[in-house]
Amino acid sequence: MKKILPFIISLIFISCGEDKSSTSDMKNTISMEGFWDRIGTVQIVNGVSVDTIFWSELDEKDRPTQIKAYVDGYTAWVNNGLFPNNELFKNTPWINGGGAFGKYTFNPESKNNDNMTEFVTNLTGMSVIWAENDAGAFNSVKTKGVAALKFKATLTEKNYTQLGVRDTTFNNLGSISGLGNGGNTTQYAEYYEKASNTETSKIDGVWNHIANVNYVNKIPIDTISVPEGLADHKIFYKGNVIVNYDFTNAQEGDDNWGGATIAGKFNYENNILTEDFYVGTGNWMPLGTKWPSRKYDIDWINDDSFIQIFSEVPK
Repeated sequence: MKKILPFIISLIFISCGEDKSSTSDMKNTISMEGFWDRIGTVQIVNGVSVDTIFWSELDEKDRPTQIKAYVDGYTAWVNNGLFPNNELFKNTPWINGGGAFGKYTFNPESKNNDNMTEFVTNLTGMSVIWAENDAGAFNSVKTKGVAALKFKATLTEKNYTQLGVRDTTFNNLGSISGLGNGGNTTQYAEYYEKASNTETSKIDGVWNHIANVNYVNKIPIDTISVPEGLADHKIFYKGNVIVNYDFTNAQEGDDNWGGATIAGKFNYENNILTEDFYVGTGNWMPLGTKWPSRKYDIDWINDDSFIQIFSEVPK
């Protein structure tokens, strides 16, 4: 979160776990738990899958990375795709990437086309522009605080596909997400593969950044709540991490406009957290860049809150 951390401080996070009961039936979401790497796009004609375009076969310069997380009833995603020639993005502080955060429900036993719903509440990067320039699904985040995005999801042990479903409320979902095209005979579904995992750790879960703590000579001297309008969430799951930093009060001309989403791997051992981010939106991680590995001391307040202490000044 280097945009708001000019000197050595720590971050207090509190678990979002108390909201786990908000999902309609946790037994139906448990199989979705974890991180997923997008590996391609499935072409569907008249309801039949006819072709799969694997991203590994694309030219490297045209090959984006997309990651989705489903943990404890929450979801987040990041895509670092390039949009340099799109007029919508010409005045933005980023040229690549977008992301989102929210809750979700999934019922694999449902016979309905919309067996998955993502209730998106936070947007970053290009997703913010969708909300500002489209009258459909993502605009509902800006006007109502949440967008209920409906999908037809097909799940196996190692893969899942996700096809956007239009309805009368969010009638532009296909046009802005590229997941489907609303009733035409040809549709396109996102195709994912389960990410590799390590062992479960104490820090696994969904966390909400609530305050910053200033230290002098390793002594905490001040606690400051996060700025108004900032929603900063982290999801840790078996060695995978994603951060969604949504600063809704930031406007055009502010480097924080559009926030940022970043994802990568982590290791947690003996109260030391190491994070290695390798994909993100352009505000923090322009395409082709990589954050240096960083270590933090973790001070647990209780099982539902911790302080993440920087051991060096973020640069």
